[in-house]
Amino acid sequence: MNEDEIATRFVNELKQLSNEPTIRLAISPLMVWQIICQLQLALRHPENTGIASEETRRFVDTLVDEIPLSNSLKELFSMGWNPEHDHVIESKPELKIRETHNVVAIYGMNEDGTCAERPIAEFFRPQDWGDKDRWHYEFFRLEWISNGYKYINNCHCYTDIKNPECGYPILFAQCVATILYPGKPPQLCGREFLDEHDFWCEEWGEMPPYYDPEDEDFDEDGIYE
Repeated sequence: MNEDEIATRFVNELKQLSNEPTIRLAISPLMVWQIICQLQLALRHPENTGIASEETRRFVDTLVDEIPLSNSLKELFSMGWNPEHDHVIESKPELKIRETHNVVAIYGMNEDGTCAERPIAEFFRPQDWGDKDRWHYEFFRLEWISNGYKYINNCHCYTDIKNPECGYPILFAQCVATILYPGKPPQLCGREFLDEHDFWCEEWGEMPPYYDPEDEDFDEDGIYE
């Protein structure tokens, strides 16, 4: 069935609706008010013209006359037809996005398994990050808007401290807010690629592929694409 045949079928079926019995509805005046407000919104569209819109406008006017609206509500509804009472919402300028990826590792355990007196934070991924028995991984995303820009910092966090009393968000909070710009390639922040200086042990599972930094370029803002 082509488009012309489909259009003809729809026209014939719509004409048949005029021969169907009248539908009677029982709805509250409040629902009627909500319906006519929605119809008024549709009828105000500048390109909503033609017989259908004219008949709908007469239907709306009939509803307004039939339901017990107060004078103030009728006045409010009449204002809805008047463009002078429209509230124009100015579109906000599209924000430019500047996104970085940072990585931090917090070393909090001594070689003998005891807790270090003063944990050390480094903004580098551990070379043995694949050892999941040693390293716990968390991901945090910090966003803020300033001077027409939306800044996004994706912070990949590693620590050898298991279940700290303060919780991982508080443990890494200061590091998430410490942002090195332009950051690092995301491939060398998460756990999908090995850096050239990383190493891998068979007991850690299948070895991820090495990442070639020559496959990535900085864009004009210094962000990795």
